[in-house]
Amino acid sequence: MTEVTPTRFSAIIVYGGLCLALGALSWSLVVAAGIHRGRTEAYDQPVAEYSGPVGPPSDAVLVPVIGAARDAALLDHVWYVLDRSGARLHRIDATGAHLGSFAGEGGGPGELRMPRAITNHGDTVVVAEWRSIVLYKPDGTIIERRRVEFPGGCPGAAAADVTSSSRGLLLLARCAPGGEFEAIVVQEASQSGQQPVAFRAVSPDDEKVGTAFRDMVVLAAHPHGFVFGHPNDACLGIFDVDGEVTDSVCHDWIQRQPYTAVESEDWEGLHTAARSLGVTVRVPEFYPPFHQVFVDDDVGLVYSTPVAGRIDQSQLVSDNGEHGTVLEIPPADAVFLEGNSVLAVWYDADATWVRVYDTDGR
Repeated sequence: MTEVTPTRFSAIIVYGGLCLALGALSWSLVVAAGIHRGRTEAYDQPVAEYSGPVGPPSDAVLVPVIGAARDAALLDHVWYVLDRSGARLHRIDATGAHLGSFAGEGGGPGELRMPRAITNHGDTVVVAEWRSIVLYKPDGTIIERRRVEFPGGCPGAAAADVTSSSRGLLLLARCAPGGEFEAIVVQEASQSGQQPVAFRAVSPDDEKVGTAFRDMVVLAAHPHGFVFGHPNDACLGIFDVDGEVTDSVCHDWIQRQPYTAVESEDWEGLHTAARSLGVTVRVPEFYPPFHQVFVDDDVGLVYSTPVAGRIDQSQLVSDNGEHGTVLEIPPADAVFLEGNSVLAVWYDADATWVRVYDTDGR
């Protein structure tokens, strides 16, 4: 499971812009494995908006120990929430009750250094750090930390997401400018090493044009392997466990939300810095159509899309053959789906609220 970042879009654009100001090259819209890249110019099939009340529902549970949920994974009916505040892991049951926390920021046994994502793999909780993975038992006892060695062609590779497959763990890494690839998926079948299975290639045509939201490439487990791509592509690729493209699933039916003039002011200083490095920053007209994708056996692909007028919140929209079916779950500041379970998280100035749903909104 991933969030590219299950964060707010306003924060993503600022962080993305900072990377561009440091000289980041543009993201190509070509998948090297051979998926045809399409660009949607018109979005004439609007997605319905959630029509219920805004904010945490009356039966949401107060969980003050959660500062900001970065990612979450479900194991044996317990949600493990990776907290970007303090690098803690919080255990939340199906009622929303807090069952305890473990890990924490640091270099000691069981502590985490710059954690990026979390998944379950069998009966193990797995956290991806920048260049390593940390394995825990469900009770929080550390099993081991393993170094990740990414292949050449992806300089400065840093893990951005992790998910499970039948062959082992799949890790998504984003590459620094100057390499052959922009992003790479590697398969870690054992401690002995990793094998690259999918790539996004650098386009020389755009190497001096910085593109907003360049880091929002997504990865998700799929019954036939995994889903991989960028929201700004018209389609995501479906890969088998060997990294071969078996199909694609398109999302050009999702209505995109416009990037506002107020937010564009954030780019003024970045433009100046980028120009000094010879990089032209391309200001977006729209937010990407989604920032996370999940795969559910019953519902199909489910996208976490920004809500019109409330860009900082997300709603879940499924594509089960009927484009744009909104799940009956209130928009939330962070939302995660695994199996038939959905964890929704809301923040206010003083507290964090959670509610666990099934995909029918119950």
